[in-house]
Formats: sequence, structure tokens, C-alpha cells
Amino acid sequence: MNRCVSVALAAAMIWAVPAWGAPPATHFQKCDGFFQPPKPKNLLQTLFLVKGGSIGAQRLQNIALGADGVTACNTALVDPLLTEADWMRRVSLLQARAVHHLAAGQSDAAMADLAQAEAAARDPNDPYYGRSLGLGNQIVRAFALREQTHGAEADALVAKILAERPYNRQIALALVSVAPDLTTLVGGEPVLLPVARLQPKLIDTIFAEHFRRRDFPAMIALFPHLQPPTKILDRGAVNRLGTDLAEDRNEVVSALFMAERRAELAYAYAALGNAAAAQAELDKADASLNSIKALPPVPAGEKEGKKARTLRLMNTIAVSATTTFKERLASWRQMVGLRLKVGEGETPDSFAQLPKLLPNAAALDLLTSIDARRPNFPGADGAIAELEKVTAAKPFPKKEALELLWAGLPYSEAAEKISTFRKANSPFEQLMWGGVSGFKTKPNPDGSITVSFTSTKSNGTVVEEMALLRAADYVREQGKNGLVIKSRADFQRTIVYGYYGVASGPGTPDGYSTDLTIEPVDKTNLPALYRSAPWRVLDAQAIIDRLEPIYRQPAATQAASAH
Repeated sequence: MNRCVSVALAAAMIWAVPAWGAPPATHFQKCDGFFQPPKPKNLLQTLFLVKGGSIGAQRLQNIALGADGVTACNTALVDPLLTEADWMRRVSLLQARAVHHLAAGQSDAAMADLAQAEAAARDPNDPYYGRSLGLGNQIVRAFALREQTHGAEADALVAKILAERPYNRQIALALVSVAPDLTTLVGGEPVLLPVARLQPKLIDTIFAEHFRRRDFPAMIALFPHLQPPTKILDRGAVNRLGTDLAEDRNEVVSALFMAERRAELAYAYAALGNAAAAQAELDKADASLNSIKALPPVPAGEKEGKKARTLRLMNTIAVSATTTFKERLASWRQMVGLRLKVGEGETPDSFAQLPKLLPNAAALDLLTSIDARRPNFPGADGAIAELEKVTAAKPFPKKEALELLWAGLPYSEAAEKISTFRKANSPFEQLMWGGVSGFKTKPNPDGSITVSFTSTKSNGTVVEEMALLRAADYVREQGKNGLVIKSRADFQRTIVYGYYGVASGPGTPDGYSTDLTIEPVDKTNLPALYRSAPWRVLDAQAIIDRLEPIYRQPAATQAASAH
């Protein structure tokens, strides 16, 4: 389960963010992660900050949660820079102090902070406040309820939050932190499904959970949907060497990932008695590892440049990792072979005849299968008990759960910080008159469609939802009613000034963009691939019904019509 937790946490780092400089942290930043409020009439306040407060578009991720954060929040809340107009920022600071109190083991104090945060909301019925900071208060409350062993109340609140904002990846990840472990159901579905619909790379974590539970048919059905945990590459990066290294790293990660998953899949086939399929997957795992080859030696008398030396160093590491994986694959081959024999009624005579067992659910299945065929198999009971401990569902470590909660709390929203939902200017228009905000739609050679949305003033989660709204629009225009997110890339845009290809200083934040690669589908006649995982299909009309009033119609008008 460590793999599951780490993957989920990695996904919490929502956007591919280039490094940019920042002033030393103040008590405001140490509290809720945002810069201190500007002085009244400061130009920054006019250009970059949201109505009602000084909350920016990107929270710093390296905040130390705990008692020091509580102290920082106490100082920030009485700082004269925090004016009456900054009521949204006050809510943010109180919400952050609640998380710091949770990290310090003080759930009662956290609940008190949340009550103060709600009381500080000058306009709690504002729809933008309700779907951002207001919803954040509820997420933190759900975590606190879990800490206080009010599990049923926490589960009900999680389901309610998810129903209010079902297409927000950041909030869905925060809600994962509230779950005791990955076996938790929300609305009858595994807790990770709402996130995995929006971020397909997390399907691997669901696959791992099937493996842990030894649900081999589910593993086989889900395998075609797996995606390697590759990194999103920066766009427009001035460091070409860094980009080359990242591309090569992604290729190696993909090869190693697929080799391991194919080995697990081979065992699943073996457990179900399909020898031919098991052998085919092992051979594919071999081919995946063999695709990683060592660079040829430097010709005698030639000197390597910096780029070549750097690439060779990474290649050496990759080849070393491949050697280790090949040793693991040898163990997988032996386990698969023995599982097929056990399925046919042939068992070893002693524990010493067993191959090297990898400490995972496959080894547990193998031993329990042998023990069922040959009761009281010598040494099996102790080994089975140990493997049951290793493969048991484990709760999220509190520290990691709090970090996931923190990363997923929604940022404040206001009507004037929502970009116009429109088609983006062409490159020529951008050059002549500027204006990069808006959506684009591009067909791909494989039949998929990439929908992009860029905004220079909305925060990242808003941009993601606007991209999804445009995707649903496109699907409806094509006469379809469902869509599958095949892959995604989310970016924080940063303007970096360079001189002869070298950055001349820190960058300036310039909004966000999201690329969604989608496949339009007919929900009543799904392609074969999605019949095995129909939960991946998003209802286009449901997306439009939920997001259109926010992004194409004034939210205030919508709220008024509801009363």
C-alpha cells in the first residue's frame, strides 16, 4: 500500500510548476501559504489578487504543518495588514490554523477554528465563496470528524462535498485524505474513482488495490487502462538539456513500469489457469526491459561534452535499475510457473523447494493455494501470517494524509477572477493584440481530441473545470453523450526572461492552462475498452448542467433564481 499512498500524494502536486523566486516567507505564508496582504491601493492588489482578500492563485506546498503554523496564524490574524476588507483572507487563515491544529493533534481546537472561519464569512451565500473557501471548511471538518472517531458523519460529509463539486480534481484528492484507507467507499464507489476519472494515472493505484485483494479478474479488466507515472514536461523551457533528460527518464520509467505490471498481470492469468496468456505477458515484460539499452562506449580519443556525459550518467542509472528489475522478473517467472502447476494439482514437497517469493499478494496467493492442496504444508502457516500483515490494507499515515488535505484545499474564487468562456485568439491575433486566455480544440491522429483552456487570471482548478466544460460542449456538438479523459497535462504558466537561452532571473506567474485529451463515446454503445471500466465515462450533459451556470452564466444570477 505504500505504492498507493505515494502515487496519490504525488498526484496531489496538481500542476507542472516551473521554479520561480519568492521573497522570504512571512507569518502569512507560514500560516496559509499565500503572500502577505498588500497595502491598500497597491497595484498588485488591483491586478493580481481576489476580491475580499489577498489570496493568490497558488499556495506554496512546502508549509510545515503543526504548532509552528498555529503560532504563525495567530500572528497573521492580528497583523494590521489584515483589514476588514480582507474577510476571505481571514477565512483562509482560520481554515489553515485548523489544519495546523489537526497536525498538532488538537481536533477540538480545529473545530473551533472552523466555527470562527464560518462566522468570518461576510457573504456566506456568495456562490463562489461557497464552492471554494466554504467547501474547504467542510473538507477540514470531515477530516476532524474522522480524527474524533465520528466516521459515519465524516463519510456522509465527504459524499455531500463530492456531490457539490464532482469535477474538481483538487477537491477529490483532498477527500481521499479523509478516508481511513483505499478500501473506503464514497457513494458506493472506491474513494479513488472520482479522482481517477479526471486523472487516469491514478488508475494504477486502483489496480494495486485489486492486486492486494487478489481480485485477479478485476486486475485483468483494468490493465488496458494503466498509464505510466511519467512527469509532465515543461513547455517553452530554456534548459534543453533538462528537457532531454526528462524525456529519456520518462521512457525508462514507462519501460520499468510496464515490465512490473505485466509480471503482475501474468500471475493473475496463472492464478486463473490461463498459461498461454501468462507466458505472453512475461515475454512482453522481458521485451519492455530489453528496450533499455546501455549507450555505446565513447570512441577512443574522443571527448564527451557536458550533455553527453549527463545523458550517459542517467543511462548508467537506468541500466542498473533494469538489472534489478530483471532479477525480480526471474522471481516472477518462477512464481507464475509454480502457480500454474499448483492449479493443475502439482505441489512441492517442502518449503525449501519453493522459489524466491516476492513479499506481495502473489506470494500470499501462492502459499494459500499450496496449503489448500497440501494441508499443513511445513512452514506455510508462519509465512502466510507474515504475508497477510504485509498485504493488509493500511491506514494513511496521518502526516501524509494531512499533506494531501493541505494540497487539495480549494483556493478562493470570485466572479471577477473568472476568465470569459471563449475561444482563444489565434497565434497571429495573440502576436498583434495579445490575449491568450480561452479554449482550443485539436484533433489527434489516433482519433482522440485535445481540448485546452488557458487563463491568465483564474486559478488552476477553475481552469481545469473550464477545459472540461469545453470538452463536454465538443462531445455534444459531435452527437455523443459521454467522454473519457485519456490523459491530461496541467501547467502553471510562468513568464521567464532569458538571454541567449539562459534564464536571467525568477519568473513571473502568468496563470494556468490545462490540456485534456479525450475520447467522445456513446454511453449506450461503449467501445469494448470501456465496457470493462464504465466508471471512466463522464456524462457530457451532466458536466454542462453543473458547470455552465458558473462559467457561462453569472453565478449570482443562478443563486438568485434558486430562491
